[in-house]
Amino acid sequence: MNTNYQNNKKSKHGKHKPNYYKKNKQKYLLANQKYRTKLKAQKSPKQRSFFLIQREQKFINCLDKHHLVVPVPRLKIKHPIIQGWNKPNWWWKAKIPQLLAQGHNYFTLLNKDGSYKGVRIGCIDIDEKGWTKIPTKYWCCYISADNGKIKLLFLYEDNCDLKTGKGYFQGQPILDFKISGGIMGIGSFHPNGKPYRVKGAGSFFLKNNHIFKSPQEVIELLKRDWQIEVKTMSEHFSHAKIIEKMLDYQPLFKETAFIPSREPPIRELNNLSKITNY
Repeated sequence: MNTNYQNNKKSKHGKHKPNYYKKNKQKYLLANQKYRTKLKAQKSPKQRSFFLIQREQKFINCLDKHHLVVPVPRLKIKHPIIQGWNKPNWWWKAKIPQLLAQGHNYFTLLNKDGSYKGVRIGCIDIDEKGWTKIPTKYWCCYISADNGKIKLLFLYEDNCDLKTGKGYFQGQPILDFKISGGIMGIGSFHPNGKPYRVKGAGSFFLKNNHIFKSPQEVIELLKRDWQIEVKTMSEHFSHAKIIEKMLDYQPLFKETAFIPSREPPIRELNNLSKITNY
């Protein structure tokens, strides 16, 4: 008798136990999250190591060439306003440290002859978070302004008439494949107030500074290792229009299944005359 009473008591207590703990666990997690956010805001930023600062300066020196540097005002814009910057004979006298000291940002131009050891530079500009696994796999550093987006630079000999494209993963655009124009240079400030810095370990350029024959090899590499498919900009815009039409499609008349006036014959389906008469 006592055993049954104790079992009933335990089952009754166990019935209310999950709801009680679930409710209090949510409160605890929310309070803990607010506390951690408050501590993170009060925490002073971690100082960068001397090794990383020196390494970043070496990377800037590699890109500090007159025909690659385009000054950009340090405002909430990310595009040059100086005329003639995209012409083949572009040339700017000032060095990158001088531009940064004067309170300017700068662009690093892509697809220029002699950018680095006689070859050209391209960029994989990844807008989606969580893709630092790419530079980790290929043992190269990346450029970031602490906004979740990263830039990977690669070297190639000839663009083979390829143009800037868009990279897709599982049907969603996640990156810009840039082989023309330019990117914000290291040391420039993002509109969020944080500078573009070199992060990660390894070489400056993709795959231990490997020189690809054309950007197509990089596209094939992304597709083989990460299932990322690069589309041209015309393919990207046509794909976006198709998706938009599918989302906006509203038929004038609702499609309904045909409902016969009476049930079809069940036992006489093999009789063709009966079916045609029906």
